[in-house]
Amino acid sequence: MKKYIAASIIVVTTALVSAAVVNKRNDNIKICHSEVVWIKDNGTPNGISLKSKMSILTSNDNQGRINVYGYIKDKDATYRLDRAIYFNYQPVDKKGNYAVNFTSSSITTSDNTPDDLFSNFIQLEQDKIKYYVNITKMEDNIYILKDEAYSSFTCHVEK
Repeated sequence: MKKYIAASIIVVTTALVSAAVVNKRNDNIKICHSEVVWIKDNGTPNGISLKSKMSILTSNDNQGRINVYGYIKDKDATYRLDRAIYFNYQPVDKKGNYAVNFTSSSITTSDNTPDDLFSNFIQLEQDKIKYYVNITKMEDNIYILKDEAYSSFTCHVEK
């Protein structure tokens, strides 16, 4: 009887260790590159426009960072944009929908965009806003990201 108990313990232990190794998270970081043009209405004919190159980095621990490098135009003023925006994300369903919460940002010294102007495009953690995004994989590592306001852009994932 003791042999069967010992054998059962060994089998269960082996199964648990195997399951832990198979299910171990792999902290691969995925990087998606894009160029974006956003125009927001501000009551003027041209609105506020943001044009930038973006790199979106995500990891398996549901965290990520967006590097934004470009400019924002508001009326006759042009502001340099060079910052990183950190976020958390959670899958909402198995259809490619995610809830995204921007948590903080890191602004370089060359970035002279006022925060209230930038918040026309992305509002950070002080507002506790969740954004909902749908991600669709196309071909050759091209993805389409679409938000609930039907804005969308494509990006290319590095392998």
